[in-house]
Amino acid sequence: MGGRGAPPPPGGPPRRSVSPAGLAAGHLVLREAGSGTRDVLEDALGQAGVRLPSHVTALGSTAAVKSAVRHGDGVTVLSALTVADDVAAGHLVTVPIAQLDLSRRLRVVWRDGASLSAPARRLAAVAGAR
Repeated sequence: MGGRGAPPPPGGPPRRSVSPAGLAAGHLVLREAGSGTRDVLEDALGQAGVRLPSHVTALGSTAAVKSAVRHGDGVTVLSALTVADDVAAGHLVTVPIAQLDLSRRLRVVWRDGASLSAPARRLAAVAGAR
């Protein structure tokens, strides 16, 4: 996962970083409770001693979250991949979150007894090496 996404500031350079407490104090726009991204954020904030506030806007899709942040004054935490095009186009900026581990554990899965193709075996090998 990347840093937080926010609309570009209306003049001046973007912030260099934000603290976990500073992030939680902002107008957060997140995925719904139970989404993987939100779970990772809540766990990371908890490890930093920060609770997610009750005033969070929760939306049901990543596209809705990005649109709300892009057209409002909120901030979000999404994977770097999901905001890459918006960042490249200048619609959103990323800001690192200081001292917050937002990595998540992914698993490669397949049907029991299935014979994997050569590319799938290579992917599984790379994923298992991390």
